[in-house]
Amino acid sequence: MNLDNFVPEPFVGGLSSHGGYCGPAVNPIALNMVQSCASDPEVRLPISGIGGISTWRDAAEFIALGLTTVQVCTAVMDYGFRIVEDMIDGLNDYLDSKGFRSLDELRGRAVDTVRRWETLDLNYKRLAEIDYGKCIGCNLCYIACEDGAHQTIALADPAGYGLGPGRVPGKPVPENQGSGMRRLQSLFVSLPGPRLHHNGQRRDRARPARLGRLPERFRHIPDAEVISE
Repeated sequence: MNLDNFVPEPFVGGLSSHGGYCGPAVNPIALNMVQSCASDPEVRLPISGIGGISTWRDAAEFIALGLTTVQVCTAVMDYGFRIVEDMIDGLNDYLDSKGFRSLDELRGRAVDTVRRWETLDLNYKRLAEIDYGKCIGCNLCYIACEDGAHQTIALADPAGYGLGPGRVPGKPVPENQGSGMRRLQSLFVSLPGPRLHHNGQRRDRARPARLGRLPERFRHIPDAEVISE
């Protein structure tokens, strides 16, 4: 949106229109749609898919999720038709590395590994490892984890971690706390205030909210009851 003339870019003669959604941004959406079709027993047709396919790896992912034929558009517009030859070479090398004799051995192998989220083991843990040899000390991982209600990364004394590829001396570094030192502490916070029954009637009761471990700036909420789990 152009905030000077209030016409969305690009515009023609002072007017604009709706455009398509393509390229790498649409890739995960397209993968989801392909898998949904491939896993549906009522869909018994070959699937020809498109959506952000620009490398042999993209093509392999789509095929593993059930694609029969691969379509390419944006990548050809960006790099020319030769990009397809690169995809073919990369796919052949990948098939050889896995010991597959043809694409048929790859096609659909990942379809059954995708399930609805509520059927997954929600107690399963995967812990991120911080590579201090690559960490530049921006601490964005800490900010995202802290404000995203996970709070498993803390800022620690940089002593013993070195300076990596250019960290500021003395600046705290991120440290994963999920594997030992500071465990995530679950808290319940009850905030006073009116609620509505499902029938629309008002009731004055505290509203419980599962917030995880509260960031420091939220720990002093007036009239709030904080209870350790």
